[in-house]
Amino acid sequence: MKKDIVAALNNIPIFSSQLYKIAENIHDHVSRLLIENGLFTTLGYKYFGPYDGHDVEALVAAMEKVKNLNRPVLLHVLTDKGKGNKNAEGDPEKYHGVSR
Repeated sequence: MKKDIVAALNNIPIFSSQLYKIAENIHDHVSRLLIENGLFTTLGYKYFGPYDGHDVEALVAAMEKVKNLNRPVLLHVLTDKGKGNKNAEGDPEKYHGVSR
């Protein structure tokens, strides 16, 4: 669905990048609302994140923060496919996925 929305926004020549940013922000806010205040909380999880999955120091700090909690946690980590591999960064679907 996200690919379809991006394709539709790209067909609007004047404001496509601005509309894409607005759509991303709406998506992020709705996701955060559902995750932080909804499903996982109802299931008893404490939500932490999102964290940059390529920032090792931030991840270690986050894990230190949650390791002694006496409850289930959800540590939300964002990563880029193929990070650090020039070919994979240029074409993540080709270099970081299941071959057919």
